[in-house]
Amino acid sequence: IRASQIHRLQLRHLHCFLAVARLGHLGRAAEALAISQPAVTKTLADLEDLLGLRLFERGRRGARLTPAGQGFLRHASQVMAALDQALES
Repeated sequence: IRASQIHRLQLRHLHCFLAVARLGHLGRAAEALAISQPAVTKTLADLEDLLGLRLFERGRRGARLTPAGQGFLRHASQVMAALDQALES
């Protein structure tokens, strides 16, 4: 991601990504986030487009992280943990 594009990255992208990574399924992530599955699909597509990376392999049995997705998971988790800490302080 270029520095000039980082302003397009939104918390909803990270929340959605983390929910799908945690639950392994777009439908279950949509349920957990209280949004529709098409909204999850669109948010992930927007994030993948923004990053220029495929983050998940989608199939009948759910969604699995790609190697790029695994790398992004570490950083996205750290960002959300840091944000939680900032809000608590």
